[in-house]
Amino acid sequence: HGTVVALLVLTIAPDAAIDLYPVAGPAGITPQGIVAALDSVSHSPADVACLSLGTRSPPEIRTTPVIDAALPVYPDCPLPETCLCRAAVAATGPDRAVIAAIGNARNSVYCPAIAPGVAGIGFLLDRRVVTNGAETAWLAQPDFPQSPDAVFNIMQPADVLGSSFAAPLIAGAVALGLDLAAIPAMLAAVQSGGDADSLLALAQETGPDPAFDALVIARYEAAFAAFPHMALALGGAHWCIGCALFGLNLFINGGMAFNRAGDLDRAETLLRTARRLSPADPHAAANLGRVLLNRAGAGAAGRAQAAEALQLYDHAIAARPGYRGYDAARAEAAERAGASLT
Repeated sequence: HGTVVALLVLTIAPDAAIDLYPVAGPAGITPQGIVAALDSVSHSPADVACLSLGTRSPPEIRTTPVIDAALPVYPDCPLPETCLCRAAVAATGPDRAVIAAIGNARNSVYCPAIAPGVAGIGFLLDRRVVTNGAETAWLAQPDFPQSPDAVFNIMQPADVLGSSFAAPLIAGAVALGLDLAAIPAMLAAVQSGGDADSLLALAQETGPDPAFDALVIARYEAAFAAFPHMALALGGAHWCIGCALFGLNLFINGGMAFNRAGDLDRAETLLRTARRLSPADPHAAANLGRVLLNRAGAGAAGRAQAAEALQLYDHAIAARPGYRGYDAARAEAAERAGASLT
């Protein structure tokens, strides 16, 4: 388990130097061992601490006031004499982030992921569905019992299970230079975008409605206005891992909304930005392909747009082996580009 967690950090940040701290004795992992390790981290030069472990605690303690703001410990902590929250908070600082898995067990969350100032990390499932070659909006609703208690959830990769493996992915991102100070504003924008996603999904179910579509667009514009680095990202002059982690779905789903509303210029700009943020992402590629097909007219220019759409669908299909949802749109792109379908 620990080896996989360490390797996941290095997968994201291959140049990171990793210090490993023992947390187990003859009887296995103990809270005292974790506290001792966190104390060592607090006196180290480390930039990031990653904990894919913890003590199960009732989820309601997250909303329980701390006894002492200077020495955070929750009144309902099941092991107050060895509370991991106090040690984790002591390890945080202006130059160090503490990243912790939120847990996996139903009706519980992990201490110290719930501690003030600690970034509790969990997974969400990818709920995208393809309609006419474009991705429907991702509904940003927690789908694991612990998800509402996490500071941040990321999409669960295929065949990966458990928040233990979400935490090192974020820890690696922080090691690459994730601007922790920008995260609160990014999360607020993403939450606003999640509300817009829900409205977009409803609009797709109910059919065309100009007034409702205008409401959806207004919600996305509010999320864009709140997102840090938005202007730089749209201008193509900026890339940061924070924009890629937090902004990707906002750009993709916003692009879908503008495509639906008929503003193809804005849709293409947003989706090309999403492609720059994450060139490997299949959803950004497929949705951009749909926009290009929607705007491709007759003649050489239209065939060129269809040919680019075909390339984008080929990328999306290669990124999702065995998935057949893009086949019809790819066939349309090939026909309009005048390409042979293989």
